[in-house]
Amino acid sequence: MHRRHFISLTAGVLTLSACGSGSNSTALDTVVSDVNLIASAFQNILPQIAAANGITPDMEATISAAITDLQTIATELRTTHGLNEAQPLVKQVEDDLNVIILNIGKLHTIPTSIAVVLQAASVLLPVIENAVALQVPPKVALRATSSRMTTDQARSVLRTAH
Repeated sequence: MHRRHFISLTAGVLTLSACGSGSNSTALDTVVSDVNLIASAFQNILPQIAAANGITPDMEATISAAITDLQTIATELRTTHGLNEAQPLVKQVEDDLNVIILNIGKLHTIPTSIAVVLQAASVLLPVIENAVALQVPPKVALRATSSRMTTDQARSVLRTAH
């Protein structure tokens, strides 16, 4: 890595960290809204997930538990008093999404309606993590950047998921 590239990356990381270290209510409101969109969208498509060809009772139970956890986190985020306080909750959002993705990924064929919601959630996750100054793991960043969906499109998909 060239020194210039390293300095550029370091400056970017410091800027992101500074943005997330306070109690910026607008950023926190967006985090709350985005997590709520993700939780609601997955709850809305849970019947489709349960009916997907190849889903086992164990997979369905695991996915359902992750969705329930996402809903709980969305509620808990509303009572946080700052971005730093939201960090562990956002980390759990990542963990729950990974559980959902892992289990749905076991299916031979993923229905389009489910795949689109997965894609939209994957696009928003790094935005949410950046907002609370969490480092975005490479696999999360890769999932988001491999999509051609914008954050606005992702939010729209999640709002209309059923």
